[in-house]
Amino acid sequence: METHDDCLATVSWREILTWLLIWFERGNDCELIVDREILNEVQKHTRMSLGNYGLPRPNIAKIAGVFSFWFRKLKPLHYSLDSNTRYTAVNEYLGLMVGLALCEKYKADLGNSEFKIAAIPKRLVLDWVNSLRVHSHSPNSTTMSFELITTGQTNGPG
Repeated sequence: METHDDCLATVSWREILTWLLIWFERGNDCELIVDREILNEVQKHTRMSLGNYGLPRPNIAKIAGVFSFWFRKLKPLHYSLDSNTRYTAVNEYLGLMVGLALCEKYKADLGNSEFKIAAIPKRLVLDWVNSLRVHSHSPNSTTMSFELITTGQTNGPG
């Protein structure tokens, strides 16, 4: 049985982050520097937070939500001095995109084979990034957002 310690190792978040960094740098004429020590802290805090759920294998929305929270909180990305463009919320944006990409890649774990990042309205993504930047969040609140957006369960009871 997987534990929360191994479940983060079973998802390809580093591969997704690498791809998103290349995509972001090319599209925004910038160079991002990844602080590996802070990235290791993101991984450490993600594992600890996932352990708080007490689940043998948290679903991908929980993994993505907790990872996105710690990525935006600890901010492992910085612009190089040579960057022509500087997007203020780069850690929030790319943390969110890694989480969403994880959900899309492992959508079978969600029980929603239809989930696609492209189907999320751009305005919602921008509002979510802004909220991550300026409002208080917790690993649990970020995870609940991922649970809602990936399962499509946005309607209340009844």
